[in-house]
Amino acid sequence: MPNKKELYDLFVSVVQAAKRVPNRPALLVKLASDLSYEERKDVADVIMKKECKVDGLIISNTTVFKPDSLSCEKEALVTGGLSGKPLKTMSTQMVADMYQLTNGMPIIGK
Repeated sequence: MPNKKELYDLFVSVVQAAKRVPNRPALLVKLASDLSYEERKDVADVIMKKECKVDGLIISNTTVFKPDSLSCEKEALVTGGLSGKPLKTMSTQMVADMYQLTNGMPIIGK
């Protein structure tokens, strides 16, 4: 994941560009559920700045991390990214963390 300065620079550019779009749709950021708590905090710190403010978050994207909570060997052997039910615990925790870290920013849970 990019460092906090790189995130800041990216979000400033994206938010400024989005403001120039007439009748623009909501600007949402999709995050993977396997971000560490520190990475989650960095993202939240950046998107809470006025110049980087987005309209909401989408949580969570797929992950290649294989959590211990996988319920069967078939899931553990998948070579690509996992999504859906195997990530329920991880993504639920991420929704809670990001909601708290962003003071209630709108979140779409996936």
